[in-house]
Amino acid sequence: MAKKITAELTIFLPKVTSWQPLENLAKDYQTLYLSKSVSSSCPQTIVGRQEFPYVVD
Repeated sequence: MAKKITAELTIFLPKVTSWQPLENLAKDYQTLYLSKSVSSSCPQTIVGRQEFPYVVD
């Protein structure tokens, strides 16, 4: 099961969401295709101390 880790190394349970393609997450997200079966997506610009989802499929 995936868990969330904060900068203070606090671990939270993940939020339950419905599945959607990585390309549909947000217009300003960058999707990286690392291999035939692994992709990740995160904002193109990250501001210090700002929370953001980093998605791996």
